[in-house]
Amino acid sequence: MVEATDIINDLKSQETKGSFLGLRKRKQMIENYKPSQKDIIHKLPAHIKNAIKLTGEFKILEKYDSIIIAGVGINAQAGEIVREYIAEYDYKVNVIKDFSLPDDVNNKTLVFIASYNGNDEEAIACYKNALRKGCKIIGITSGGRLADGFSRNNTEHILVTKNLVESATLVYILFPIIQILDNSQLIKSQKEIINQTLSAMKNQNLQDMAKQLYEKLQDKIPIIYSSKELSVITKYWKQQININSKVPCFTGVFSDVAYTELNSYTKNQWDFYLVFIRDQQDSKEVIKSMATAKNIIKNKSHGTTEIMIKGSNKLSRLMSCAYIADFVSYFLGEYYSIEEDLVEKYRTEFKKI
Repeated sequence: MVEATDIINDLKSQETKGSFLGLRKRKQMIENYKPSQKDIIHKLPAHIKNAIKLTGEFKILEKYDSIIIAGVGINAQAGEIVREYIAEYDYKVNVIKDFSLPDDVNNKTLVFIASYNGNDEEAIACYKNALRKGCKIIGITSGGRLADGFSRNNTEHILVTKNLVESATLVYILFPIIQILDNSQLIKSQKEIINQTLSAMKNQNLQDMAKQLYEKLQDKIPIIYSSKELSVITKYWKQQININSKVPCFTGVFSDVAYTELNSYTKNQWDFYLVFIRDQQDSKEVIKSMATAKNIIKNKSHGTTEIMIKGSNKLSRLMSCAYIADFVSYFLGEYYSIEEDLVEKYRTEFKKI
């Protein structure tokens, strides 16, 4: 894995200087190495390549009536992006963020059990439910109780790179699913699309936009607006800002916003900052609606920024937009420097009840 390279080189250097640590010690250090969120974000294209490599030629040999992706948090977000991305193929894709699957699942249902840490109670419950229902199950995890269960029950699964910051692990759920669908010829070949996506994510402009926006969002409550095309990613913005920056964040979709939320900006005592995210494929009507609303809100003394997302394909635009969110939430997290993690507290308390 990419992140281990620096450690290996450092250890070799120590050996050269006479500070030999021994093979077992070196192996332990590499296995326990946990890169920071900053490291992961900066090397995200490499992580995408690694996720695809770990998936390999994994494929589905039979046809199924519907697809379910079961998981919570980042895992469910990956499922929602998959659902949006493959919408043109008319597959029935359901993302389950609960403790049970729909009543009508059966042996003609393909179920992805997605849990990066392998210990999410909801994913574990859905896995047991899928086993009882006789569904076709594919697991994606880095370890934990689910990895043990997959091995014990001979459930097909993909083990992804472990010891990563969970909030930066979207690609380790998203791209294995896309690659499996590609390998199984359920969607068109993704090779060129993914190459274009990786190229788009290496554009320095994405990080520059994130830095400029982060400065404007300091000590503000972000509200992220987009058209339906990117609405699945505005949810990701909210999630990343909540998790990494530990501040509230809200989202909305145009043009519905124009008929519901505009009245909430008649007063300016709240420190909102509005981000309008545009997709290059947005319709003329949506563009006009966004521009009109933005001008009205700006006249009410609320700060606004518009971001245009460009790309040669849908996946590149979705991932470019998500990449900006990763950077923005990281920069804000550094700015606020809040160590307390209420999500981990929730997980701990949940197990006690």
